Amino acid sequence: MDQFWDGDAEDKDLPDADLQEELGIEVDLDLGYDYDDQLAHMEEDHGLSPDEAFTALFAYHSVVQSNRGGERRWVLEGTTEMGRLVIVIFTVRETKVRIISGWRVEQ
Repeated sequence: MDQFWDGDAEDKDLPDADLQEELGIEVDLDLGYDYDDQLAHMEEDHGLSPDEAFTALFAYHSVVQSNRGGERRWVLEGTTEMGRLVIVIFTVRETKVRIISGWRVEQ
């Protein structure tokens, strides 16, 4: 994937089909993402904001499934719109992405 999300979904060819094929479930990236207040620490602790983490879904290199806590989760390696290599842990509820955690990969 070589596409980056600039916040304007109408102007981008969103990789929903590619990601859906990888995940084996329906996902609609046009819906944006969801997260809870516990994720507020992510930027301070890991140097990655939820907004930037979400952009990695548009330029991912690999994604693998990880079942944890009775919920299907995925571990994604991707490049953010700022050009940083990151790891993002997420799940999909209904068709909306829910970011669980993420961090920058130090090179």
